[in-house]
Amino acid sequence: MRGDDVRRRESGRRAGAGGRRVRRFRPGLGFGNEHEMNPSLMETDSRLRVAFFVKRFWPDVGGVEKYVFELAQALLELGHCVHVIAGDPEGTRPATESHEGIEILRYPSRRSTLRAAWALRRATPVLHRADVIHVSDVEMLERYERFLARRVGAKPVFLTRHGMSLRDPVTVEELRRHERARRCVAGMLDDGTFIQRRYGATPDAVPDPGLRPMADELSTSPEPQAARAVFVGRLEPDTGVDIYLDGLQALRERHGIHLPLTVYADGSRRDELRRRAETFDLDVRWEAPRADAQDRLCDGTLAFVSGRMSIFEAMARRRCVVAAYMDPLKRDYVCGEWFSPLIGRARDGAEVAEHVAELLRDPRLRRARAEAAFQAVRRLNWGATAREYVRVWRAGLARAAVTSSRPALAWGSP
Repeated sequence: MRGDDVRRRESGRRAGAGGRRVRRFRPGLGFGNEHEMNPSLMETDSRLRVAFFVKRFWPDVGGVEKYVFELAQALLELGHCVHVIAGDPEGTRPATESHEGIEILRYPSRRSTLRAAWALRRATPVLHRADVIHVSDVEMLERYERFLARRVGAKPVFLTRHGMSLRDPVTVEELRRHERARRCVAGMLDDGTFIQRRYGATPDAVPDPGLRPMADELSTSPEPQAARAVFVGRLEPDTGVDIYLDGLQALRERHGIHLPLTVYADGSRRDELRRRAETFDLDVRWEAPRADAQDRLCDGTLAFVSGRMSIFEAMARRRCVVAAYMDPLKRDYVCGEWFSPLIGRARDGAEVAEHVAELLRDPRLRRARAEAAFQAVRRLNWGATAREYVRVWRAGLARAAVTSSRPALAWGSP
C-alpha cells in the first residue's frame, strides 16, 4: 500500500490534465511563482539575484552594452548579485567568465537557431536561481520567450526599451508588438520619454542613465589649442556619421573652417566611411574603439555624439555637443528630451556646419553653453538609476505574488 501511494504521488508530479508534464516549484530552482513563496524579496533591504538577458555585453562597445555594465556595477555596490546572459556574435569568447564582479554567460548568437537554443540550456540554472530576470529590448524579450521561458516557468520578467535599438518608420504591427510586450512583463522601463510617444505602452519608470565618475568628480580639462571634434559611438547607419562627414565638408566650403575629426568607433561601415573621408580630403583620424572612449571626448573642442549616454558624458566634461539625426525617430530622440535645448541638433551637414561655425567663432558662447550643460548633468549617478530599477522590480514582484501565471507573448519567431 505504501508503494502504491509513492507511485501515485510520483504520477501526480509527472503528469497533469491531459497527461502533460507539469513543472512545479522546487526550492532553490524557482519553477512556478517563486515570489509567492518568498515575500522577503519585496522588502527594501533584501538582496536580489538579478539576471540580465542582453544582445551583447562587455567587451563589446556600444550604448546598451555600457548601460547594462554600469547598471550592474551600481547594483553590486548596493549589495545585489548580478549575472549577464549575452550573445557572442563571433562565437570566439569564453562561454563563462567573471568581469569586475559580474558573472557572464555567453551563447553563440549568430549560429543556427538550434545551436543557440542548445547553448542557452546552460543559462537555465542561472534563471531558476534568479529573483529578477531583466531583458533589454523587445527583440530580446521575444528571444527569451522562444528559447528560455518554457524551461524557467512563469517567473516574472522585466523589460527595458532602449532608444538606439528602435527603428523608423513605426508600423501598426510594431505598435502592437510593444503593447504585447508590455502586457507580458511584470515591469517596464524606458531609456527616454520619446519611446512612449512613438511606440505607446506606458512604462513604470523612465530613469536617466548615470555617470561614472559623476560630473563633480571629473577634473576640468582645457580645450586643445587647435580646434578638433571627437566622435564616439558605432559606425552604423543610425549614428549619423554621414551627416558629420557632410558637415566637415560644408564647414570648409561655406565657412572656410578646416576642422579635424578623431573617431573612436568601429562598425560595419568603417571601411566605407574611411574611403569617403579620403575621397573628399577630410582630416579624419580613425582610432580603434576603447572602453574608456568617453575620456577621449576631452581631446576635442566639440563632441560629435548622438547617443544618450555619450551626450551626457560630453556634457559632464564641459564639451559642447552637436548631435545628428537622420529620421523622425532619431529626431525625437535628439530633439524631444529634457537635455535637447543644451545641445546643437542637426538634421544634415549644413546644420552641423552652422552649429560648429557659431561655436568656434565665439569662445565665450561655447564656454557658457558647456557650463550650462555641465550644471544640468551634475545630478546624474548610477546609484540613483539602480535604485529606480530596484523599486520597479520590487513593485513588480509584489504584483506577481498575487497572480499565478504570466501570459506568453505568442507572436511567433523573433
